[in-house]
Amino acid sequence: MVSRSLPFHHAGGMEFVAWDLARALADSGPAVTVLTTRIPGSPATFTENGVAVVALQGSAPGRYSRDFWRASREWFRRSAPGVNAVLSVSAGAYGLLPERAHRPETRFVMQAHGTSVGEIRSKLNTLSLSQWLRSGRNVAWLRRDLRAYPRFDRVVAVGPTVAAQLRAPPLSRALPAERVLVIENGIDTECFRPDPSTGSEIRASLGWGAADLVVATVCRLHPQKGVAEALRGFAEFVRRRRPEAPRARWLVVGDGAARESIEAEASRTLPPDGYRVVGAVERNEIPAFLNAADVFLFTTMHLEGLPLNVLEAAATGLPLVLSRTLRDGLDLPGPTRYVDPSTADDIANSLDQILSVESAYPEEGAAALPDRYTLKRSAARYAEVLFREPTE
Repeated sequence: MVSRSLPFHHAGGMEFVAWDLARALADSGPAVTVLTTRIPGSPATFTENGVAVVALQGSAPGRYSRDFWRASREWFRRSAPGVNAVLSVSAGAYGLLPERAHRPETRFVMQAHGTSVGEIRSKLNTLSLSQWLRSGRNVAWLRRDLRAYPRFDRVVAVGPTVAAQLRAPPLSRALPAERVLVIENGIDTECFRPDPSTGSEIRASLGWGAADLVVATVCRLHPQKGVAEALRGFAEFVRRRRPEAPRARWLVVGDGAARESIEAEASRTLPPDGYRVVGAVERNEIPAFLNAADVFLFTTMHLEGLPLNVLEAAATGLPLVLSRTLRDGLDLPGPTRYVDPSTADDIANSLDQILSVESAYPEEGAAALPDRYTLKRSAARYAEVLFREPTE
């Protein structure tokens, strides 16, 4: 597996998906080595959870670069006889593609978390001039992707939205539709599951009571993730509530460039005890924070592949209020409402409606997440793609 970054670099959806899959594949039998960029403070090679990690020295941490692709190609040339399959996390293994001619028996598979086309559309949909200017980089990446995609045996989309982009022009002109396969991101349901007791502990630590209504947003605090829109919608929801109604609280887990502005705006529009931005936490702590909530709110402005945070929230049994941009990419059995992220009234209405309905979902003893979204199922499907010719 080749990935420019892992959770050892920083917390992110792509990083967690890659590492969870590496662990699950290693547990099922294959010897898994992950090539990645230099990890500050870590050795060049180490083993974690049964996965061998090779951090290529001389490469910029967490970034694509000529140095990274060249070093990964040199490693592959030395180690190729022992490699049966290559999994490129996004563009991670682009540097290995020239070696395909010398290793025709080695399967090359790409895991697509998104596309350059989707990135361009997402940035143009924002009101940020800086994001519009940055879309020029994605145009350059689009040309590179058009050259690279046809050289993979399969391109795996992490969700239907990504698959649709891959199967439509201009990408379809380079990538035959039959090479595109959907394998949804998988969640470790041993970790992410309904657990009211840990949720109660989090509420107590925050000074919030069992009767309070807690709305959770767990994501990177970036303008494209729609956190400002979530705040405006929650503030409108609070404004409408009657004085005798249970107190509403907004719980924000995550960090990023937008944190300072979010906290400043929350202090102006919400009661002092009406919100808490706890910042980034270790991933094994996230289930407890999700279990402390009554509903999950994620009003992303980005054209997401298949957001890990949404699946994690669903796995804990939370009702969901989500951006309508996610409607076509998800098939979840629990209570879900889709909103226009730019309309505070729509968000407030959906929060009010979903919280006003008594729900016993999931039923006691039942799984909160369909099997197709579990890590076990996802890893099994990737094993098929990497070591056998897969079927839909």
